[in-house]
Amino acid sequence: MLDNDLISPSQSPWASPILLVPKEDGSKRLCIDCRKVKVTMTDSHPIPRLDDCIDRIGNSDFVSKYHLLKGYWQVPLTQRARDF
Repeated sequence: MLDNDLISPSQSPWASPILLVPKEDGSKRLCIDCRKVKVTMTDSHPIPRLDDCIDRIGNSDFVSKYHLLKGYWQVPLTQRARDF
């Protein structure tokens, strides 16, 4: 993935174990075990409450829903959005 520019080296304070799990056809699937997320730096922008998000879109004229297959590869982060 590094050779194909799908990932890049990082010094992020967020860390999770990454596993290669065998699929039924013998190929491998990349999985991230989010149960073991380790944060070495507190997040100053916590995830908003779902109720607050729904209240904000209540009076909207348009609401969109995006579903991206492997979206973590399809939506690149801006330089500002990257921690390190």
